[in-house]
This record gives sequence, C-alpha cells and structure tokens, in this order.
Amino acid sequence: MSVYYDYPLDLTYRAEHVILAGHERYALLAVASEGKSRDGEALCTVQVFTEEGERIARGCLQRSTAAVCIKWHPVQRLLAAAWKGGSITIYNNETDAVFETGLFHTSGVVIFLFWNMVASHLVSGDEFGEVAIWNIDQEGRPALGEGEGPQVVHYFDKLTAAALRPMADIPSSKVEKDFAANLARRAISGDEAALDLFLMQQRVSAFPVTSTALTAKAELQRLQLEAKSIVPSGRSHFPLMVYVGTPDGGIYYVTVDNNSKRVAELDSGVHTLLFSEQTSMLLALTERQDLCRFAVNADGSLEQVLSLKLACPRFPAGLRWTMPGVLAFTSHEKSVRMWDLNNDEGYMLTPAKGTGRGIVKCLAFNGHHANTRGVIVAGSDQGYMLQWWHSGIPKRTAGTDASADAPEDETDSSQAWEALDPTHLETPINQIVCMGTRQIFAYEHKDGVTVLKQGNMSSCYAGQICAVQVGSSRVIVENLQKNEVRELRTDIHITGIHVTDENILLYNQSRLAVYGITADGSFRAVGSFSVHGFMLGLFRQNCILPENKGIRVSSFTGTVKQNILLGEELGCCDVLTVSDPYILVGTNAGMIVVYDLSRREARHVRTIDVSDQAYIGGGFYSIQCNTACTSISFQFKRLRSDVPDCHLFIWDSESEDVHVMDFMSMTTGLHGADEMSPPLSNAAQEVKSLARNRCPLAHFWDKKEPKLLVCECARVVYSPTSGSEGVSPRSAAPDSQVDTAAVVMYFTGEHGFLLQDCMSIEASFTGLLGLCAPYIYFTKKPSAVNDADTGTTGQSVIAKLPLRDFADMDVDAEANEETRRALIDFSFHYTLGNLDEAFSKIRKIQGKDIWTNLAKMCVTRHRLDVATICLGNIGNCSALRAVRLARERHPEPEVHLAALAMELGMNAEAAELYRSCGRYDLLMNYHRAMDDFQEAASVAAQFDPLHQRNNDYRRAKECEMQGNFETACEYFERADTHRSDVPRMLVADPVALEKYITKAHDEKLYSYWGSYLESLNEMDTALQFYEECDDYVNQVRILCFAENYEKAAQMARSCGDKAACYHLARQFETVDMPAEAIEFYSKALAYSSAIRLAKESAMDGDLLALALRSSRDDQVDVGEYFEGIGVHDKAIMLYQKGGAVSRALELSFRT
Repeated sequence: MSVYYDYPLDLTYRAEHVILAGHERYALLAVASEGKSRDGEALCTVQVFTEEGERIARGCLQRSTAAVCIKWHPVQRLLAAAWKGGSITIYNNETDAVFETGLFHTSGVVIFLFWNMVASHLVSGDEFGEVAIWNIDQEGRPALGEGEGPQVVHYFDKLTAAALRPMADIPSSKVEKDFAANLARRAISGDEAALDLFLMQQRVSAFPVTSTALTAKAELQRLQLEAKSIVPSGRSHFPLMVYVGTPDGGIYYVTVDNNSKRVAELDSGVHTLLFSEQTSMLLALTERQDLCRFAVNADGSLEQVLSLKLACPRFPAGLRWTMPGVLAFTSHEKSVRMWDLNNDEGYMLTPAKGTGRGIVKCLAFNGHHANTRGVIVAGSDQGYMLQWWHSGIPKRTAGTDASADAPEDETDSSQAWEALDPTHLETPINQIVCMGTRQIFAYEHKDGVTVLKQGNMSSCYAGQICAVQVGSSRVIVENLQKNEVRELRTDIHITGIHVTDENILLYNQSRLAVYGITADGSFRAVGSFSVHGFMLGLFRQNCILPENKGIRVSSFTGTVKQNILLGEELGCCDVLTVSDPYILVGTNAGMIVVYDLSRREARHVRTIDVSDQAYIGGGFYSIQCNTACTSISFQFKRLRSDVPDCHLFIWDSESEDVHVMDFMSMTTGLHGADEMSPPLSNAAQEVKSLARNRCPLAHFWDKKEPKLLVCECARVVYSPTSGSEGVSPRSAAPDSQVDTAAVVMYFTGEHGFLLQDCMSIEASFTGLLGLCAPYIYFTKKPSAVNDADTGTTGQSVIAKLPLRDFADMDVDAEANEETRRALIDFSFHYTLGNLDEAFSKIRKIQGKDIWTNLAKMCVTRHRLDVATICLGNIGNCSALRAVRLARERHPEPEVHLAALAMELGMNAEAAELYRSCGRYDLLMNYHRAMDDFQEAASVAAQFDPLHQRNNDYRRAKECEMQGNFETACEYFERADTHRSDVPRMLVADPVALEKYITKAHDEKLYSYWGSYLESLNEMDTALQFYEECDDYVNQVRILCFAENYEKAAQMARSCGDKAACYHLARQFETVDMPAEAIEFYSKALAYSSAIRLAKESAMDGDLLALALRSSRDDQVDVGEYFEGIGVHDKAIMLYQKGGAVSRALELSFRT
C-alpha cells in the first residue's frame, strides 16, 4: 500500500494571500505569496518547488507588488505570473530563463491567464475589461508589438469570467498525413516525448500479433490522442479563441485575429465560464446560480442547449471539469456535487468510511493520473483530504469477455467513482492543487504550504535486519533474530533504503546517509555525502552508486574506491541492484551487466543482451538474482510510465535461455518461441485461476534457496471506455476489495516456472518485503508506531506468513537446517507433481506437526495411501479408525478422504469431497454436525429434498435445546410437526403457547387449545376456539354437557357432522329421548344403533325404513324381529333384501 509523505515548504517568511498552481504533467509547484521578512520589509514572491518540497533557486521571482495570478503551461515547463503593477513575468523551468512582457494591465488587476496548447500565445485579462494576446516563442520569450505591448488588444467595460478555447478541430486526414513527419521533426529537435512516441511507433509496427503487442498498440493509440499537444502541424490549424463574460450577462469571443463578437446574452451577470475541449461545450454560471450549457460551433458562435437552476445551500465554488462532460463543484457541504451533462444526471460523492469528515472547502482534479481515468481530491475544514478515483464504466477484468450488446447509456455514472480512505492532515485545508500525473498534491493551511507525495514505502530485508520507511524521514529497523524493534530518524527525505547486517543506507536523489548498527542495536552515523542517483546499494563498507556512464564504488564518506565504466555499447545505467555479493546493472541499451564484489575490486562476471525482450520500450523496472546468481529475473516498464509490464523474465545460466511468464494469461515458455504453454505441474493449474490477470509489482528470490521466488501481483483493471489497462493500486481500493496477491513459484532451467501457491495479501499489509523459507515477510501499516526519539523501541511493522507447504509447522522450534532443506525439496517435488520423490525426501524427519501437515497435503492430492503412513508416524489412531470405518461402510474413495479430513480439521475440504462424489446425505450430516443448519437446508433443497423435513426437524430440536423457542417454532413448522411439538415444547408457558396458537390460525392447534381450556373448566372460551376451527364434535359435546340439547341439535342438523350427530344421539338416548336419538343415529349413518333403539323402544314404524338403509345383516335381523311379532310381509321383504332368499320362500309358503 502506498502512503503519503509530507514535505513542508520553506517560504523563508510568514506568507499571506497564498496562490498555488501545480503543473499538469510535471511535478512542479508554483507558490505566489506576500508577507514580511524578519526586518519588517514587504516581500512579494513567486517560488517554484519540486515534488519533494525543494525550492528551485532560479525559480524565485520577487517584485515590489504581489502576484495576483499564476498559470503553468499545460505541456511545457513555462510559468506565467501576473503582478499588481500590470506586468507579466514568464519563467522557463528548463532553461531557468526569465522574461518580462512590460507594463500593460495598469488600470486593473489581472483576473485570468491562459496558455495556448503549443505555447504560441498567452492570453491575459484584467477586471476592467482589457484582454491582451501575447505571441510567445518556444523558449517563453514574448514577441512584443508596438510600444512594447501585446500583439492583440481588446477592450470591454468590465470582465467577470473567461474561458479559453485552445484550438479548433483538425481534420483527421490531415493529422494522419502529417503525423509521422512532424513526429520525427520534433524528435530531432530534442522533444523527448516525441522521440518516445516515434520509437514506439517503429517498434509496434514490427511486432507479431501477441498480447504484448496489442498492449503496445493500445498505448500508441493513447499517445496519438496527445499528438495535438506534442506535434503541431502548423499554427494555422490552431486558431485561438477566448470567451469572456461581463457583469451585464453578455458573453463575447475574442480571437487572435483581433476579432470579437457578442455571442450570448444571459439574464444576470456571468460568474464562471468553463470550456470543454473534448465535448466542444461551453458552460456558464450566473450570479443567480443559473447553469447554462452552450454548444460551440466551428466559427465560435454559441447555441444554448440547456438552462437549469442549481439548488445549492450556498453559491457553488470550485467548478471544474472532471471527465468529459462531467462537472464537479462544492457548495459548503460534506460531499462533492457532480453533474453529468451527457446524461443530465446529478449525484453526490461522499467520503469513504462515513461522512463525518467536515465541510469540503476546495477541490482539484488530476486528469492525467496514471492507472486511472482521473482523481478528484478535496480538502475539508477538519483537515481531511478526500479522494475519489475514476476507473471507467463498465469495469471488467482484463482477459474476460464484456457484453457487446450492453448499451453504454444504461450504466450508472456515480458507480464509476470509488472513494479512497480519507487522509487526516490535522489542519484545515484552504487550497489544494495537483502536481503532475502521479499522486502528488500541495495544500495551503494556516501554517504554510505542504506537499504530499504518494509513494510506496521503501523497505529492505537482508539477513536478519529489516528496515521499513514509515515517514518522510523515519525508518523502523527490526532485528528478526533478537526480536528488537527500533526507530531511526534522519535529516533527509528518504526515497530508498538498503541494509546489511551491520549498516543502513538511506538516500534520496541528492544525498545519502549511512548508519552503523551497534552491538546493543542502537544507531550511529558513519557517513553522509551528496549524490545524484536514484538506486543506490550497500555492500560491506562500500556504497554502490550509479553514474551516467558507469558505476562508482565509494566509501561511506564519499571517497571513490573504484570507477566502473560500462562503455558506449552497453549504454547508461537504468536500474541497479546489489545482491550480496553481486551487482546487477540494467542499461538503457537492454543489457544486464553482472559484477562480483566478493574480492577487493569489482570483477566483471557476464553481460547478458536482453534488448530483444524490451517489448514496451520503457526500460528496466527491476532486476533480481538468486543466491548463486544462476538465475537473473527482470521486468520492464511500460512506455512513459512507472507501471511495470505484466511479464516476468528469467535468464538461466545453464541454458542461457530467457524464460518468460505472462501474468495476464498465466502462460510460460522460452522467449522467442512460437507458442506459450501453461505451467507444467498439476499444482500450478490449481492456482492459475487465482494468479491470472495480474501484474507483478515486485519480486524477490529466497535468501537461501536458489530456485524459489515470490511475486507481489496486483489485479489489472481493464476499462473499455478508455480502451486501456491499468494496475489497480492497493491504496485506490477499499479494504474489502483489495485484490493483491503473493504468487509463490519455483524456477529451474529444466522445468521452467512451477506455480506453488497464490495467497491474498491482507488489507493490513502494505507490501511484500522478502522471502526466506519457510516464511514470506510483509510490511504492515505503520499506524501504531511509537513516536519516541531515535534508538528507542517501537512497534513492529513486519509480518510473516508461512508458505503453503509449511503451514502449521513449528519450523523455528523443531527443525534444523537439514530439516528445512528436506522440506523445501519435498515442496519442490510436491509442486512438480512427483509425490513419491517428494516423500522420499522426508522419511527421516521427526516432528508431529510436520507429519500432520504432510497428511493434510495428501488429502488435497487424494493420496490416502501416503496419508496413512503420515498418520502412523504421528500415532493418530482415531484418524486411522475413522478411515477404516469409512472404507467398510462406503465404497466412494472421496468419502474415505473426507473422513480423514474431518479428523485433521480440514472441514472445508471434507465438505467439498462429499459434494464431489454426490454423497449429499453425508454432506448434510456434516453441516448439521458443524451447526450449519442453513447450509444443510440449502443442500437438501437443491440436491436431496427427501431429507429436507428431517433436516428442519433436527434444527428445531437443536434450537429447543438451546432455549431458542421462536426459531424452534419456525423450523417445526417447516418440518410440519408443529401441531404436536410446539404444544409439547411450550406447555410450561401457557401464555406463550396461547399467543403462538392465536397467531398460527391452525385448526388442529385451536382444537388442542380448546381441549386445554376445557380441562381448566373454561367452557365458554373453549367453545369459542372450537367454533374457530369448526370442531363440531367438541361444540356439540360442550352444549350437551351444558344440557343445551336444542342448540346442540340445531348445530348437528346444520353441520351434518357424523361424529357430532352420533355423540348427540348417544346423549338423547341417555336422557330417554328415543325419537331424537334415532334421528341423529340416522344422520350419523349409525343404523345399527338406531335399529337397536327402535326395537327396545317398540318403535316398529321406523324399523322398516332404518333396515332398508342399513346393512344386509341388520335387514335379516329386523326380518327375524318382524317374523317374531307376526308381521310376515315385512319380514319376507327384509329377508329378500338381506340375501336370505330361502328363508323368505319358506316363510312365504308357510304363511
């Protein structure tokens, strides 16, 4: 993660009325201020500072009157400063030349300065309506007209606002025709940007169609968009036009041809004018907060297309364009207002991690920021610097397919901006500006002006000493062996660190300081001198410094011990790395030169020509080598960028071949081969998906193992809107979305790249520090570092994580060097996929933790046979028994491995094994055992619905045991056992049970609760619940108990319920009401009971009808009854109906 380093500016006096101006492309800051010296003398200056807060001596302009307006040229390093007296000064930062225009704006204060893009003109205007256009040559020298004045002058009554239209549109055919010629012409004249672009074009045209070539061509297309500012084809194509606004609402245009015209009329005075070159749009804000949008025609005329009222609590301030057609401004709120004029959409940008960051007072926009399409930075009255970065919409990872049919208009513009973590600067921010294309800002506060520079924390790891930069002049030094942490403060702004076991080298681009480490861990200064380098090294008692055409070996005090000349054929030093005892030098000619420092003088070892590897042409990014210097790894930068390319190259000394890994596609091979292939081992395929689409930011070889290295890789974000790729910086993503990983791999000349692991880097880590198996070392955020003086103990900023094959092994306590060596050999062969050879390396190792970890590896590689050997070495009988039982009960090998995984605590692996073999019943049992009933329910619903209710019932019983009755009720309902289980569970709490039953609206539960109330002799309430659930039997029963037979009879007749009718008939029979009893026996279809009662009550008239509706047995029985009392005709009929035909005939003949 990048951090901000503060560089307070030394203005030499207490400044007032400060004006800041940052260059768009270069890290330069101009500060205009006025104040008083210690002697009381008035001072009015314009000073120029670098990105590290250092004043450029010749860039200090001093006058007797204050500067009222300053403006940098958008491309060249030219600064224009307007003074109160009416003069304008032009400062050329390249040549340190200063030019004056002479007095002109003597009647009023200059309110605006504009540069034409190609520095052909400078426009100035004052408040009393004088607009001047000055001709400026490439050196910044004004070509004065008659009377030492400007070439063109326009006069108006008064001016309140202005906007520059820098150039008209150039026909694309003209640009394509003159592009190559103009590019070469400017390159020959010394324009470095044009030279880079020219070389880029030549290199891309010769590329085969590869992913790297496509990246280069995309870069070329991006640079060609800037060709208007780099390679003008003639000033005739760049007509200058300035729009000015007046207090009466008029808008005029002014041209270099001395023409002016009123082109628009507004209802109130013009407050602000903004011109968008990308969209040919002019925006006007009036004093009444009316925002008017105009389309700009080729002849300069305006057509109003939009007019709206800004509903803001206060008058908008800080209006500025961000993306094309997107406006940003503040209005005394805790957020930044955005207005997308392309979609007529407004939205707010709020700070990350809450909104309590104060009122936004100022803002700036960096449209040239590397890796993004733009960054908005704002300052608040509580001292917070807020940032939002724009990466394009829609975003997708490079290498994935985007929907070609998705319309761009459906995207949400607000989702393109991502808020970064606020930076607390502790003092209210009055102004803030951007400097250059990187994350460099300058802000004004009550105590002066401070430059904030974002950069990766410098760090170094060598032997047992680690040094990590935590501030612009502070370093935390940690001795890993003694577990000591101390802080070192220095008087220089640190940009680089290099350490040995005895010394620490701190340096920047102008000075270095060397500190010795004493026996008690304290520090002592041993040397300091001026340098002009960017990458320095330390070896024993020597400082290694790169020079223009060679390398210098000096003592700690600057005494030259040896000068090493590279020679013209090798080029100049581009990158320098000191890796004990070797010096690796990468030159701008594409050469790698290796020197051996183990002797008294540096000895040349070899020179490697890798010039054909330089795909992008941006030079070397980094060079590293292994401990024996048999493998040299290197990366290149992208053209005109500090961002590394997505390829890692390794030169092998045995074969003298260069191997390359493309981290975008995760393919490897020899450079120059026709095809690239995936990594060789099966283990590499498992981490391939995690490691692809990344860019290596840093890489380190193991301190002892020559074939092991690690790369810190960041996700590459592709923006189809801008058509470019960029590395997603760790500082530019929320903590939950950080996607930086450490990719561990082996490399040998025989097998090439072997991916071993890809582990995510935690959000609390700031970067990779080094590798020394079995641990990878990271740097942590320095938020809690002690602020004590030099030499005192602080808090550690180092974290270490074990390699995957060393996880859960207490290597420091139990393993000696022989054990560590055996484990590395095991890891190498294991990564290669040769398990038999891997385990042969560790047969003699003793240690329970080691064998346990090896058994876990066997689970991931499905080697149960080897796992049993590991279990035998650690004496884990329970695990062996679990495997044996699984083999006896289940035929699937995955189930056997899952049983072992459960015993070893590999729960996730066990679940995946159950899932892979389709044993979802065992998977549900596993989730239930892990108390993950929700996941078990998900598995049952998707794969095994037969056991869904069983799973819900188990979950309900678990909740019941835990006393969570509400959840238990829910799962009993899912299992459809709530009608019996819920009353059983809540029987001890009648109030809760009644509440649940009332809410449930279930008939069976109502019936249950009615019975419960009936047992409490609450008959009326019980009757109500019986009525709610239509329980007619219990209703009739209660009415009979209350001897309300009439209402019971009515209910039985109306409902027709057989059980209710039967119960009522029994009650009528009990109270000697046979007629009513026979009626309800009949309704209940209990004809046998009705016949019985009719015979007992001598109700012969009803017997025949009852018998005809009853069964044959009853018909025969009633027939016998009629035969006994002499009613033969009815008896014969019933005998015949009942199937007793013989008896019917016999009785007929007899009678």
